[in-house]
Amino acid sequence: MIIDLENKKVSDLTVKEFKELLSASIKDLIDDDYGYEMREQVIREIQQASNEIKKGNSITLEEVAEKYGIRFNV
Repeated sequence: MIIDLENKKVSDLTVKEFKELLSASIKDLIDDDYGYEMREQVIREIQQASNEIKKGNSITLEEVAEKYGIRFNV
């Protein structure tokens, strides 16, 4: 539910509206992407990548590091 707060005071909110506002605010603080939707293309790419991984078509972190000359200080 979208609450129009432009002309409302917190004291004018119903308990339900206040709870929704509080919940949305907390989710927004925890997750910067909260409320955004993924484009269909991004969803398809994630599904394709997941399918490739399930088929074994992936490389390890070590292979990526070797390919790009990355060294880890562990």
